Amino acid sequence: AAQAKGWTLREVVDRWHQLCKGSPLSQRFARSEALNGAELARLREVAAEWRARLMDVSWFMRMLNESIARQANRED
Repeated sequence: AAQAKGWTLREVVDRWHQLCKGSPLSQRFARSEALNGAELARLREVAAEWRARLMDVSWFMRMLNESIARQANRED
């Protein structure tokens, strides 16, 4: 958790995109497109929530279980 607290905005967004699609705003940021001040402030707010989720084991297990359930449903 201490390491995650030190992640940059870019690292949080990149790690989140490994798990989820992200938002159009985060996708623009990931493509290094210019964001205005308000957009960057909003992305920082969202990234703070994502950082908390990335550090939360119970949230990770929920995502893992959801992924497994979706795969099982496709196989049925």
